Amino acid sequence: MDIRKATTADKDAVLALNKNVYGGLDYLPSYYDEFLKNPIAMPFVITLDGKIIGYLCALVVDNGETVVHRAGRIDPKFQGKGYYKVLSQHVTEKVMERYNLKTRGMVTGDDNLKAQTDSFRQTNTLILTRKCRDSTVTIHCNL
Repeated sequence: MDIRKATTADKDAVLALNKNVYGGLDYLPSYYDEFLKNPIAMPFVITLDGKIIGYLCALVVDNGETVVHRAGRIDPKFQGKGYYKVLSQHVTEKVMERYNLKTRGMVTGDDNLKAQTDSFRQTNTLILTRKCRDSTVTIHCNL
């Protein structure tokens, strides 16, 4: 397993990870290249045996005090095996090397079963819930 910064060459593999993100309304195809260029964005991929199995982008906001995890995804064949947790921790550590973080935020959809578990709720504070088309979007924070 390896975690590294995402590149332009990774785009097709990242977008192929899961075709049903946000019920087919995934914003990453439109933002992938922007995340690579944006100075406050830190996109990463996780690989296994050289194959990309996950992606996560960290956006650093609030003058470096808050990181927001965006567009996170793991190949469905590898979900539930702890890869997202490892990727998320690595990304947060990399951000903390450069910034004095106080808060980590994330946006989830109602199709994210992990975000509905008691263990998730014990370590993350719900900030906002909104109905968005046919889904419910929630924002959580912790650090």
